Amino acid sequence: MNRTQLIKIGQYLGIQVTTNNRFLMEAKPPYEDYIQLENNVGSYEYSEINFERRPSPQKENIVAFNHETTATKYFLIKLLKKFYFKDIFPADNPVHTFNNINELLSFFQKLGVPNSFYHFHNINPQTIHYEIDSNNRMRISYVNRNNQKTLTTMPLSIDKGIFVMYRLTYSLFLIKELEQKFSEKDLLDEKFDDEDIELFLE
Repeated sequence: MNRTQLIKIGQYLGIQVTTNNRFLMEAKPPYEDYIQLENNVGSYEYSEINFERRPSPQKENIVAFNHETTATKYFLIKLLKKFYFKDIFPADNPVHTFNNINELLSFFQKLGVPNSFYHFHNINPQTIHYEIDSNNRMRISYVNRNNQKTLTTMPLSIDKGIFVMYRLTYSLFLIKELEQKFSEKDLLDEKFDDEDIELFLE
């Protein structure tokens, strides 16, 4: 992924990104936190600028890269994660009131999330897998393209498990939907890999 593609994706979604020879930056009003990607003469540094630490904003969550394409895609995933945060975690999220899994599955239907994105028994690539043990505790995992479970939770109570089920499944649905839209608009050369998806889900 290159800068031009990233800026076009931002324009498509309505996300403003500013750029110059040294920086890619999320465009924000003064004194609001933002993310950036800095070109340090052949190496690249992602960071989050925190304005809560006034008067001097601080760089946080710094990640270094050797290749611009990898760094730019990482910046994109972080940008998407921020942009869709309120969609995934709305203030009036009804999932907090759900007492059983059937309520969540009905909610997925309302959100337009196909049941191909989650499974209770089968292990299918790029899906969310749920399992309930003999103690009625839940484990939730992302299944990668190699059919390996990653991001597996510790055993959770049903109420906590329902919310994690929602968060991971809806997030996976969103990023795969975006992948398809970006590809149709010729904004993305290749599909998001497991590392990209896991970063969005975390």
